[in-house]
Amino acid sequence: GHLSARSTVFIASGDLSHRLTPDAPAGFRQEGRAFDELVVGALRDRDWQRIETLDQHFIEDAGECGLRPLAILLGAARAAGLESTVLSYEGPFGVGYPVVGFTSSDPPAAVLDLQSLGRTAIEHYLKHRELVEPPESVPPELLRPCAVFVTLRKHGELRGCVGSLYPTEPSAAHEFIRYAVASALSDPRFDPVRLDEVAELSLTLQLLDPPEQVSAVADLDPAQYGLIVRSGDRQGLLLPGIAQIATAEEQLEAACAKAGIGAFAPVQMFRFRTRTIG
Repeated sequence: GHLSARSTVFIASGDLSHRLTPDAPAGFRQEGRAFDELVVGALRDRDWQRIETLDQHFIEDAGECGLRPLAILLGAARAAGLESTVLSYEGPFGVGYPVVGFTSSDPPAAVLDLQSLGRTAIEHYLKHRELVEPPESVPPELLRPCAVFVTLRKHGELRGCVGSLYPTEPSAAHEFIRYAVASALSDPRFDPVRLDEVAELSLTLQLLDPPEQVSAVADLDPAQYGLIVRSGDRQGLLLPGIAQIATAEEQLEAACAKAGIGAFAPVQMFRFRTRTIG
């Protein structure tokens, strides 16, 4: 299922009854077979409440060992909107072994190959000096306007990072293409990316939430929030999660230094969150 921009896999491992046959590890009880049939049937029918309301004495008599991990998995699957499908059930050696898959009943969401699109956008611009259009299939979160920053890395080293504080394009997908190219060609800290470098680039897209003004350094947190500082006509910005910046004071000092704002100048502070893709 998809709980976020990242693909997520849930796995639970455990047996059902250990009391299916006379030679079973925990001996034979008729409750063992009844337990397995009930659990497998509930999973097949997608009626999980029948599992969640089992009598405790019945559970103990069945000699199971997988109900707890199954309960956790059912909770996660319910939260993710997944459905259960029984793939198989066997009872060798007197132990019940079901195999069950949990998948979404909804059509698969649009998946954007961010790396491929970003490299294609840069390569196309280098060759033709024009921006490509986003693909037709784009995740919903990239369909609406949103300010973005695009970071380029080459073999793990920073190769460019450019973005905007406010959206200027029809969608975040358009913004990504624009700023992937800008990061490659317009970051003054680096030489423009060459055509023979494009295949070696990795890209990260950060979607920016609207900034909010704060009045105290205590309101800052460099791990969670980016920072914008303004003083007169000078402005500086730092994204969150910069490894070299551990405290709010360090973040403020670095942002002011980046903007050329003096240590004693009056300054306005704005914090913002980002969501990272890629």
